[in-house]
Amino acid sequence: MSNRKIKKDDFKWERFMDAKKRAKVTIQQLGKSVDEGGVGWSEKTIRRAKHDGEIRHELLEALAKRLDVTSDYLAGEYDQFFEQIADGFNGKQKEAYLKVMLAPERYPYHLGQNKTKLYDAYMDGILMLHDIARRQYEELSPETQRQFALEIEQVVCPVISKYFDCDAMGRKGIPELYRIEAEIVSYGPEEPEAPNDLLRCSTLDRFEERMKYFFTEEHKEK
Repeated sequence: MSNRKIKKDDFKWERFMDAKKRAKVTIQQLGKSVDEGGVGWSEKTIRRAKHDGEIRHELLEALAKRLDVTSDYLAGEYDQFFEQIADGFNGKQKEAYLKVMLAPERYPYHLGQNKTKLYDAYMDGILMLHDIARRQYEELSPETQRQFALEIEQVVCPVISKYFDCDAMGRKGIPELYRIEAEIVSYGPEEPEAPNDLLRCSTLDRFEERMKYFFTEEHKEK
């Protein structure tokens, strides 16, 4: 028998239910095989996480990917952070604030992933799908590699904006659509990637104007 310790993470059932509702999927459906639209773990195992308050790391990741939210969201990582901010609000204000700040659409799965690894996989996919070996790409000079990546983004971004009018967080106009292009232009190899912890600060900035509405007289009248 293996003595390997099973890695487990915290599990916030309320956040899971919010994400499940948004994805319009039942726990029974999630408990099916991947081919059937589930996560490959039984419904009983998923429900056990509610009782235990923790979940196997692999299952947490599978649920996060299927429900299109970050694993940190399902683990309740943001709850304490925003509840501390809302401590000075009255009951209705706090409820309204947390409803917005802990909405699952604000934490799409890709935000919890390493951006460098995502881009590497994205570039590898483009090359392989067009029968170009990674070796061929790496034989290009650094400046040619940069120009190649830049021209791809200059073609891809207009196509995305043609077919989609908002991003994964519901922001109209996809405000960060040309972010990768800008990063390619200004890239410096000595600059480290921003840590994922900065996500908490950035989400506050994105919704600052929206949250002000909840404390206006206009909103209270409704």
